[in-house]
Amino acid sequence: MTWYFKYDEATKELVPGAVNADTQPANSTAVDPAGTMFPVYVPSTDSWKSDEVKLAKWNAQIKQQEENKQPDLQAQIADLYARQLQQEMKGL
Repeated sequence: MTWYFKYDEATKELVPGAVNADTQPANSTAVDPAGTMFPVYVPSTDSWKSDEVKLAKWNAQIKQQEENKQPDLQAQIADLYARQLQQEMKGL
């Protein structure tokens, strides 16, 4: 028995889940898409590639999250502590 990875006939996108079978099901391949983000099957090379549109959108979202990243809790505490010390020093 072999593990087969199914893909959508029209879009060639991976269908989640693998099938363990004696004979290869229609619209499937034994090539594991592991490590490929948003996998799309390429029959001519019997391989998987990333869906470029979805990957670009995902990368843009990650970049936006990094740009809008909030300081972590420890940095916020340090900043508040420094402000408190400044206030106390002004009062002396």
